[in-house]
Parts: sequence; structure tokens; C-alpha cells
Amino acid sequence: MVKFVALQQKHFPNTQPLPGTTALLQILHQSGLPIALATSSNRLNFHSKTSHLKDIFAVFTPGKRVLGDDVRIAPGRGKPAPDIYLLALSLINESIREEGRETEIRPEECLVFEDSVPGVESGRRAGCQVVW
Repeated sequence: MVKFVALQQKHFPNTQPLPGTTALLQILHQSGLPIALATSSNRLNFHSKTSHLKDIFAVFTPGKRVLGDDVRIAPGRGKPAPDIYLLALSLINESIREEGRETEIRPEECLVFEDSVPGVESGRRAGCQVVW
């Protein structure tokens, strides 16, 4: 485990988004579509992976980020359980209510982008459409 953490600390600060990711996020953000981030990464790893990519992750406002160690996710209810995506959706719907819009978003109207099998299962269990 110590070796694994050392590798993360070495490589995470140099990670780069997959081709097309930055453009897609900007298009979604500029279109006004509500978006949220739901990651299994804990706060420390998230910071390590993203601190050099602040402009990319700025589209996910802090109030619409759910990290793996979020206290609102019960222990043992991380991916592949649906909780993280359902929480992210509830945050989006909370902002919709605050804006006075009438129609909230349903899980089946959500598009989840995932890079892991547990994440795909989590999104599916939440009732969302999933792109892997």
C-alpha cells in the first residue's frame, strides 16, 4: 500500500485529461446544462489529480462536487452503490429549485461519464445513462 500511495503522489500531479474532455466540459458549461462531479477519489487524491488543472475543473462548482470521502455518503456506500450519483443529482436539483425552475431532473435524464467498472455499475444502479 505504501508503494501504491508513493506512485499516486508521483504521478497524479502530472495527469492530463483525455483528448476531447476539456472541450466537452466547456461546451456543457457554456450551454447552461447543469453538471456535477461524482468521483470515488478522496479529497487528498482529488486535489493531487486536479490542482494543476483548475481551469478544467472550475466548471464543477464546489457545491456540485461529491468526493469519495464525502460525509454525506454512508460508509460502505461508495461505487458501485448508486449513492454518489444520486447525491450529485440532488445537488443539481437543489440548485434548480433555488433558481425557481419548476422541472427537476430525473435520473434517467442524466448522462454519466465513467472510467471504471464500479462507476459504470453505480451510474446504472442510480438509473442514469452511462458512457464508459
